[in-house]
Amino acid sequence: MFTSVTLQIAQVLNQAKHLIHWHKWFDIHQIWYALLGTFFGASAALYLANCQNKKRKFLAKTALAERLQFNFERATQMLGQFGSGISPNYLFDTTGIVIWLTVTADILDNNLIAAINWHRYQLDHLNAKLSVYYISISQPSLSSEAKLVEQKQSICQHLDEVIGGTCDLKTRLLAQ
Repeated sequence: MFTSVTLQIAQVLNQAKHLIHWHKWFDIHQIWYALLGTFFGASAALYLANCQNKKRKFLAKTALAERLQFNFERATQMLGQFGSGISPNYLFDTTGIVIWLTVTADILDNNLIAAINWHRYQLDHLNAKLSVYYISISQPSLSSEAKLVEQKQSICQHLDEVIGGTCDLKTRLLAQ
């Protein structure tokens, strides 16, 4: 019985072979062009994605370096203003550093990320010192002259440290 079923299946398949025109279903030229198109399409997509990724990384690092440069210029300007007896009336931009540091998290090594974040923290610390200083000079009854001089010296010393650290960070950032 088993052999008769097998024999019947073989006969049906043999008849189907003559009924189905396989060359109409599978044209070797169409298969070749489909494979060729797939290969070149995938290669082009991978190449373009790689170019886009390199451009994104470059732009993100450049934007982070620009934020560091902007704050470096503000710190230098502020130090000059304090030296000439002028009280600056602005704070540092740490939000831009946070944004671009987040974007570059998968690009930069962990030590550099930690160093830039520490630098950002120092700028935030300076912002807090400047806010207290601005309040103190706007309301002289809250602080003595000696206290104002002490606050100003502390800010200037902190500015010197921030200025020195910025140059190193920009060099390390752009080297990666």
